[in-house]
Amino acid sequence: MSTNNQCIAELLRTGRIAKGYTQQKLSEVTNVSLRSIQRIEKGQVKPRMYTLQLLSAELGIQIADLSLSEKSSEPLTKKQINFAREIILSVGSGLFLLFGSVAFLCQSVRFPETRFELYAFWAIITLVYLIITLKIWKNN
Repeated sequence: MSTNNQCIAELLRTGRIAKGYTQQKLSEVTNVSLRSIQRIEKGQVKPRMYTLQLLSAELGIQIADLSLSEKSSEPLTKKQINFAREIILSVGSGLFLLFGSVAFLCQSVRFPETRFELYAFWAIITLVYLIITLKIWKNN
């Protein structure tokens, strides 16, 4: 159970009691299931933003700031940023090669003349993609 979940749980419980609501009554007025309210107040789950908005609006409390998890409030590490960059570059270069190759084949009247030329063409495209991918990922 994270500290963030405990803070949300405590705020909701305090707000509910201050309003004089039972968990059942809060469930009825917000259309949030009783089980969900019980689990949120026990700190067992991190509620969705929509659920937090419903509950905070009914109880008149500010809990939107607590909906951010502790992990997401930490800045991304350089390794995480590089990993995302490498994924994007790998997928992007693959799509570029694929669509570029298909465009070339569609506009070419005389190429390929044989299946061998077509297979050789795709083998070269695959090799180029592997080389690009290796260069992108060589730092890991």
